[in-house]
This record gives sequence, structure tokens and C-alpha cells, in this order.
Amino acid sequence: MEKNRFVSILLCTLLLTLTPSCVKQKTATEKQPLGKVGTTPEKIVSENGLTLILKQNPGSNIVVVDIFLGLDAASEGEKRGIRNLVQNLLLKGTKTRSAEELAFEAESEGIILDVGVSDDYVEIYAKSTKEKFVKSLELLADIIKNPVFSFEEVEKEKDLAKQAIKRQEDNLFRSTYGLFRETLYQQHPYAVGPLGTLETIDSITREDIVEFHRKYYTPNNMIISIVGNIDKDKTVETIKKMFGDMEKGKTTPKNVKTFDNPKTEMRRTVREKDFEQTMIIIGFLGPPITSRDYPVLKVINGILGQGMSARLFTELRDKKGLAYVVSSFYPSRKGPSHFVAYIGTSPEKMEEAEQGILAEFEKIKKEKIGEEELRRIKTKIAGDFIIDHEDNKSQAWFLGWYELLGVGYQYDEKYLEEIRAVTAEDILRVANKYFKDENIAIIAPRRKNDWDGHGNDNDEDGSPDLEDPDDDRDGVPDDKDRDQDGDGWPQGPDGVDNDGDGETDEPDEVDQDIDGDHIHNEDDLDMDNDGKDNSVDDDIDNDGIPNEEDDDMDGDGKPNDQDGNMDGDLMPNQEDDDVDGDGQRNEDDPDDDGDGTPDEEDPTPRGVPGGEDDIPGGKKRSDRRGDYRGKGGVFDCRARGDCAPYYP
Repeated sequence: MEKNRFVSILLCTLLLTLTPSCVKQKTATEKQPLGKVGTTPEKIVSENGLTLILKQNPGSNIVVVDIFLGLDAASEGEKRGIRNLVQNLLLKGTKTRSAEELAFEAESEGIILDVGVSDDYVEIYAKSTKEKFVKSLELLADIIKNPVFSFEEVEKEKDLAKQAIKRQEDNLFRSTYGLFRETLYQQHPYAVGPLGTLETIDSITREDIVEFHRKYYTPNNMIISIVGNIDKDKTVETIKKMFGDMEKGKTTPKNVKTFDNPKTEMRRTVREKDFEQTMIIIGFLGPPITSRDYPVLKVINGILGQGMSARLFTELRDKKGLAYVVSSFYPSRKGPSHFVAYIGTSPEKMEEAEQGILAEFEKIKKEKIGEEELRRIKTKIAGDFIIDHEDNKSQAWFLGWYELLGVGYQYDEKYLEEIRAVTAEDILRVANKYFKDENIAIIAPRRKNDWDGHGNDNDEDGSPDLEDPDDDRDGVPDDKDRDQDGDGWPQGPDGVDNDGDGETDEPDEVDQDIDGDHIHNEDDLDMDNDGKDNSVDDDIDNDGIPNEEDDDMDGDGKPNDQDGNMDGDLMPNQEDDDVDGDGQRNEDDPDDDGDGTPDEEDPTPRGVPGGEDDIPGGKKRSDRRGDYRGKGGVFDCRARGDCAPYYP
């Protein structure tokens, strides 16, 4: 039956007919295309203003409850990041359940609870079996109505929020995207992401959090979307029982729609940071989801940036080799949105890559798209949309999301009709309307060893550091110098007292930037600046001791047998293809950790396991070059911003 369903979906997608006979394929599984499986969704507004959207799906025993609150970026005022704090604290205990009891009760009943934050809303959801549906509603009602917001948990969440903000700055795409938003939106609330800033998080108190929740977590600001094998009448009664005692809110939260749109003018912001690659984001102010131009821009987004056959990928990556990542996106927003293209490239190709993106924008403004390309893009959009509606969670999210954004839950059935209606003439009209006065944000690598403005020559002796046998001109050759860059910090411990303070060295008394290039050793592909990549360098930390004889290979102050990341490459030992950084992959290396004991005789052939303190900043292990990206769901990518954007 699954195979037949797949064939049906494929045929519908390829032909782009999307007739009711295509859409209404019923199966006994939860996964269903679009919202027409089961019954038509129904909207009910209660006396206290709560909006309920119900969709019965008899073919699935999974029930999803997705609760949206209309709290967008403007609702925070000067307390940017407060929504994220409140949301996470909802799961940290109520007046009737501690955080541990809440987690235990949900897990023991097989209920998934989670929260999310976006520019336009906050979200709390539960996923359960049909039998535990009422229990899931009980838990949701408790965390929404009765959070305790203990002082200790508030402080913990503030610390976690600040860590998340710092991690964003350590990611090349996210850092550049944040810079683009600042550049484009200026004083508009969308200029700052849901996490807030370090300064605003510090300014938020427990009293602020309690008051924000009291004022805005009210039924008339709430949409509950439920999809699954439910009884409509019983569900309405249960919702009334659980949420009917909530009083209408007397204060209407600020709304992004009440703010003037940012002024459209050309802006360009370039910053240098400690990355090895360059990220360029070029974009324009775009209309909200309620605009008649919205579906046209979704099609243009498909033409330019969605998939390996899209124009940006084909022209800039395949043909010109300018990018390791290139794409575009146009997020759906209640207020003024933005249409952007982005490209990750090498520093020397920055100008060519920037001009390449601008050329593609000009092309779509001037050249009419062919019928075949337009048909193919619409087909892809339709296919992606169907796949995005496969399960009850997705269906519940779309229904509530469309209702909250102001186009109504029925838009879930209208969207593809509008996509099908887009013409080549519409594309020319809309492209010329919006693709002007571009805003550009670029983050490029700092010039290596140029922190004092002297170029790549630390001691200003006219000899570049790569060729200079004595970088700091102290008379001690680099390969014997315990302080190669002359900054006063030793390269690695001698086991006793490197800094002469009379005490055994602590890890932070060791030089974390051996060659003085302002790239942390663990981020530095050539840690000692000798022109050799660490993977082929016989002495990674340039302490004069060959790697195979060095008790502290990466010079981080941790002996190899206590170091969870021996070669300092941002890959913990247990997940590193080359634990000891000797250029031999583990499967070809008879001594993976380079400790002199053959693997078959070594109780820890890959060294000790690594922890977060072995990877500075808690970076993702694939983020050595700051270009980690992934595609997640509502609660990791779209809400928390921890990967390149994926928007419906």
C-alpha cells in the first residue's frame, strides 16, 4: 500500500495535476499528503477568544497538538530574547510538577513535548498516541498556565541563551545572516533574531519574564491546531475543560505590522572575522505572506536557488567553481520579508562570486523564463509541499501557522493553486519590482598575521613569517622557541611552571595561539605557521618534539592520554578518522593514537573520549571551517537558527 501511495504522489507531482483524485489517497499510516486526507479542517473560536483548528485523520493513531501564540519580534520591546527564555522555561517546572516530574511523566506516557520560537510566533506542541491524547493536553495546559519561573532556572536559561548567541557568531553562515538582517532591517524588530543579544539577555530579570507571560500567554492570543484520530465533540469539550478557565488578555502585544517598513536603499557591510572562508549574502526587502506577489517570489526562489539544477548552483558552482555552498531563500513572514541569495567561497574569489550573484538577479529581471524551466520549478515546489505534509505534525503546524500569519488555515489548500497560476510575465514584473537597492553582508577571513597592521610579518624584519626562521626576532629559532610569536605565553607546558608564577601550570596559562595568527590552535589548519597542514606536519605544535614522541601533541596543556582531542582538529578522538593527526587514516594506522602501543594491544586505541571542553565553544564537529549547515525541523533550524535556513 505504501508503494502504491508513493507512485500516486509521484505521478501527481510529475504531472502537476493535483486533482482531488490524486490528493485523496488514503492509507492506514500516519503519513498523508496535504490536508485533504480524513476530514476538512474546522475552525472554532471559544468564548474567551481561543482559536481551535481541528482536523480528523482516522487513518492515524498519532495525535499532534500544536499551540501557537501570536508573539512576534515586536512584542519583546527592548527585552530582545525574552520570548526564547519564556518558552524554554515552560518546560522547567510548574506549580504542580517539577522539571524532572514533567519530563518523567511525558516520557513514561510516550508523549513528546517541545517548544520553539520564530520571528513571528512562539510554539508549544505535544505528540502522542490516540490513547494518551488527553494526557498530552493536560501537560500542555499545565506548562502554559502554571509555570514557576524559578530564579535558579531563569539564570541557567540566560547562561544557555548567551552560549547559543556566541555559537551563532562562531558559525560563518549564521554570523553573516545576522549581519545581513542588521544591515537590511536597521531599527525594525526583525533586525535581531529570536535569541536576542548578549546585552539584552543580561538586562532581562525574572520579574520581566513573569510579567511577559502574565500579559501575553492568554487565550485570545492563542491558536490550538490538532490533527489525528480524534473525536471532534469530545476534543472540544476537553479543550474547554483544560483551557476554558483562562481569562482574556487585556493587553494586546505589539505587532511587526505596526512598524514602518525599513527604508529601501543600497547598503553594504563587510566584516573580517576568524574564518577561513568567505560568506556573501545579497538580498532585498520583500513582501509579507499576505501579498499577491508572495507565490511569485516563491517560484523565483525555486528558479534561483532550490536544488542542484537551480540557476545559482548551476552557474556559480558547477560552471565557474566559485562556491562550496550557494542557494537562495524567501522566508514567509507576517511583516516585511526578505529575498536573499548566499554563497560560501574562498577569499580570493569573493569579488567574482559577488558579481556572479548580482548577474543572476539581473538576468531574471531581463530575460523571460522558458516554459519548460517554469514547469519544472512548479513541479518541484509541488513535490516539496506534498512531502512537507506527510505526517500529522506537519499538517498541524501548517494549519496553525497559516492562521497565525493572517492568510487563514484554508491557505494550506490554496497555496499550490496560486503557484500553478504564476506566469513568466508575473516573474518579470515581480523581479523588477523588488530586486533593486540590494543589501549586501559579507564576512571574510582576517588577513593572517596582520593583526597589528604590519602584514604577514610579525617582527617587521621584511621576511614573511612563513619564510622567517625567527618570527618574533628574539634570537631563538622558531623550532626551538617556546614562545614563537613573542606574546609572552608559552606554547605548551614543560610540566612544571612555564609562566614563572611559582605554581604548576593551568590549561589557560598555555598559549592557545602558537603562531600568533589570531586563529585558535584548535581552529588553525597550520597551527605553527610553518607552511605545512597539521595533517602532514611531523611537529604540529612546533615544540621541537616530533608528534610520535610528544606527550602533548597539540600543545593544549593536556597530556595525550588525558586529551579527548589529541591533534586539536575539532574532531573528538572517538569520531576522528585520524586520531593522532599523522596523515594516516585509522584503518591504515597500526597505532591510531600514536602512543607507541599497537592498536590490538592498546585498551584505548583511540585515546580517551572527548567532551565539550575539548572543542572550544562547543562547536559542531563538522564546523571546523565555520560552514556547518543542515536541514532540520521547526524546532532546530527554523526556530533556533542553528543551521542554514529551511523555510516553507
